[in-house]
Amino acid sequence: MTYYSLYIVTTDLKGISFFSRLIERIMHKYNYPSKDCKFYSSRGDGGLNKLSKIISAGLIRQQFVVIFVDGDKNKDEEEKRLKDKISNHPDKDRVEFITFETEVEEWLLKGTGKKFNPKKKASVQIPGYKKRSLPDYASKIDLDALREKDMNFR
Repeated sequence: MTYYSLYIVTTDLKGISFFSRLIERIMHKYNYPSKDCKFYSSRGDGGLNKLSKIISAGLIRQQFVVIFVDGDKNKDEEEKRLKDKISNHPDKDRVEFITFETEVEEWLLKGTGKKFNPKKKASVQIPGYKKRSLPDYASKIDLDALREKDMNFR
């Protein structure tokens, strides 16, 4: 199996703990080799304005950059906008965008067997949900169910 080092970018601080815990579970469950992962938060979509700098910084020590971004119900448009932004970056082939239909919380719904309506923000579909609890959901997600229900997770 090939070993990769990843620079993982998320748009919010809670996403760092969530993705760190989730990746640890994935590696253990599916027997993937240990990955060297570094995490960075752009602190909101506005931080992605410096996308080229974020990518260059991440690739100093890591092989690939993975950027998780909210699609805000315009997944394809948002992904195209971001790819256009880096179209002249010399290392664009080492960057992968994972764009949610709405937001990361859709994985919480899909991975816990709850119904997800892509026409509404996922976070409002989770009764009593607070963003600060996002990292706790990393242990509640059924990885196999999420893998089956979400193309981004595969």
